Amino acid sequence: MKAHPHGTEPRSIGFTKEDLQQRVVENIAAQLLGDTYSDDEDHSYIKASQLQRKLEELITERIDEVVKAQPRRTSFLASTR
Repeated sequence: MKAHPHGTEPRSIGFTKEDLQQRVVENIAAQLLGDTYSDDEDHSYIKASQLQRKLEELITERIDEVVKAQPRRTSFLASTR
């Protein structure tokens, strides 16, 4: 059996390649979207980063634009009377 170029095969530790990729992506996203801070008792907390707050603002604005651009529809019940 050929050795994995970076040491251990992901399958040998209970992960598929896709599982490992998903975990890496989730960790990168968490680091980008959350700021970690500690209190006086060394408890760690995660709060929304400035990037996350800006993304949420832009997404909300875009959703509002799309909703406002949609033509008003009458309800099905109103159209059958």
